[in-house]
Amino acid sequence: MAPELTQMLGKEKLEKAIDEKSKEIKEKGGIKSIDFSDKDIKENEATMMVTTNYGNGKSETEKMKMINKDGKWLITISK
Repeated sequence: MAPELTQMLGKEKLEKAIDEKSKEIKEKGGIKSIDFSDKDIKENEATMMVTTNYGNGKSETEKMKMINKDGKWLITISK
């Protein structure tokens, strides 16, 4: 995760959100697969649609923004 995201949300709030999402994923039977589409990569920034497929047969699609920092792609949020 991008350090900027941790700074914006605060470590405690971010950890709570991760905990809640982890419980939600377990309730959905875990993650079966993740698919990426509509990738738009410009230099060190990218946006894409990410579909998470769960073990219970359901899926969720969301737009995700990433930045390349020191050769690693990290999740961030739009400004």
